[in-house]
Amino acid sequence: FTPVVRYSYTINLPKNGVLYEQMNSDAEDFGGSNVCNAKKIAAEKSSGPLPFLAKITLPPLAAVYFAFEEIDNLILQEEQK
Repeated sequence: FTPVVRYSYTINLPKNGVLYEQMNSDAEDFGGSNVCNAKKIAAEKSSGPLPFLAKITLPPLAAVYFAFEEIDNLILQEEQK
């Protein structure tokens, strides 16, 4: 926890996919300053230690939880529609 917002904070991911913010203790509903992430955060290719990365926003003095969905699963779901 830090009292400073961290924009474009990079997290490494082992697989390609999308992050969905599930809970953010800084949300207005919890009395926070409402520094939140986009509804969907797509992974990007990385030259770092893992093949993909995502850039998230870390709100001040808060906890953020994400759900991850692999891109292969998303493609299969779209094809089934």
